[in-house]
Amino acid sequence: MESFSLASMIIAADAALKAADIQALELRLGSGLGGKAYFTFTGDVAAVEAGIEAGKAIVVEKGLLVDIEVIPSPAEKLWTTLF
Repeated sequence: MESFSLASMIIAADAALKAADIQALELRLGSGLGGKAYFTFTGDVAAVEAGIEAGKAIVVEKGLLVDIEVIPSPAEKLWTTLF
């Protein structure tokens, strides 16, 4: 989930974590992103979608949503690039 606002992404990440059984991977705030922020998390697809809906509601309300992507069953090689 990516937002044009640091504050809205913090609130959206909090809502996503409270709404679903997901695990936070990274909350990246602004540095080198032109004021944008993003939040990556993992879990089963249903939980991820529930978390997205909770976070998305906050960011969309403010008109600050950049993009959302869900990658079901990511390749093992992807995990090594995330950390």
